[in-house]
Amino acid sequence: NDPVYVGQLVQEAMALERFEEALPWALKRVQLARTPSDLETAVAQASQIADKADKTQELIGKFAAAGRRTIQETCLLAELYEATGASGQADQALSGVENQQDLLVVSQQIRLFSQRRDWTKAAAATRRLVESPEGRKSVYVRRLVELYERDMQLDEALRFVQEWKKLSPGSTMP
Repeated sequence: NDPVYVGQLVQEAMALERFEEALPWALKRVQLARTPSDLETAVAQASQIADKADKTQELIGKFAAAGRRTIQETCLLAELYEATGASGQADQALSGVENQQDLLVVSQQIRLFSQRRDWTKAAAATRRLVESPEGRKSVYVRRLVELYERDMQLDEALRFVQEWKKLSPGSTMP
């Protein structure tokens, strides 16, 4: 149940190109993810392994048919849908989560919008995250500034630079 250890197993199996062997460990790593950054890494890795093992459609079927899914499984399902070009189904999977303000769900939405280069929606989702109590961290505010810059909302970017500086006064960025 140690995500670092499971991650190492996944890396070793991938290096040996044993993708079918790596897949159960990658799925376990997704389940163990508790933070947005851990989930992002685990979901990306599991999606890549599923693709290399030619198991993407099988996993989509498994997770889509499941009566109840964990938030982590739902985020992985959304990632798998996105990987097959089914963006609408990816969004629909995430919209089915009861707690739409869950940090992991919002982070996955941001990831999908960013992959699509939909900077407006990515910035809006990031702003929701930043405005939540658990999302009031400098890393998220910095990401919001970057997304506003990409979306050419420079006034908003500048406004949140001030917030970023309050949360991280010693930062040499921006």
